[in-house]
Amino acid sequence: MAIGIEELKKIFVTRTGILTDVEFEDIEKAATGANRPLEQLLMERGFVSQRYFLELIGELYGVPIAELKMGDIDTEALALIPEHFATTNLVIPFAKSDQVLKVAMVDPKNEEVIRAMRRVAGCELEIFVSTEHAIKKALILYHG
Repeated sequence: MAIGIEELKKIFVTRTGILTDVEFEDIEKAATGANRPLEQLLMERGFVSQRYFLELIGELYGVPIAELKMGDIDTEALALIPEHFATTNLVIPFAKSDQVLKVAMVDPKNEEVIRAMRRVAGCELEIFVSTEHAIKKALILYHG
């Protein structure tokens, strides 16, 4: 998971009170045991909707959210970031307008990845946040 456990705990236990310490630890153990993203279990178990999760993360990092509907992803934008890079860094380019590439990331604070994407794409980026699950699902588009 790109967003650290401590950051998620701060959001869901300390800041919003959505979970208690014990509930958070239980979900963390379940996510680790099932090798699944913690945020996916939070949504599946009804603690938070995908939209609200993204709003919380977007607010934390000061970036807009992308809900990534498969039909909305521009395949020309995909071509600007290589599949290996996108898969390794959990990013998905989803639209391009003028000289700006819109990219959804699990970890929108990762400046190293953002700098590398700027070099690879050769244009400015507009960064959005999305869930690991949504990005992994969208990465399938690299295979047509």
